Amino acid sequence: MTKLDKIKEAFKSKDFNKAISIASKFPRLGKEKDAIKLAQDCIINPSFYRQLGYSIEDKIKEGIDAIAKKYEIA
Repeated sequence: MTKLDKIKEAFKSKDFNKAISIASKFPRLGKEKDAIKLAQDCIINPSFYRQLGYSIEDKIKEGIDAIAKKYEIA
C-alpha cells in the first residue's frame, strides 16, 4: 500500500489528522504545501498557534481541503 493509498484510506475513515500527518511529509506538495504544513503544525502544537491568533479548526479544515484538492479525493 502506497502512502497516497494510506491518505485516501484515512479520508474514507474520516481520520483527517492521520491524512494530514502523512501528507505533510511529502516533499512536493505544490501550492497546497503551506496549508497542509500549517494544519499539521496546528495539530501538533495547538496552544502555540492559538496564541498567534489562528483558528485551529479553520487551519485544519484548510489542510483537509488542500489534500482533497491536491489528490482529487472526493
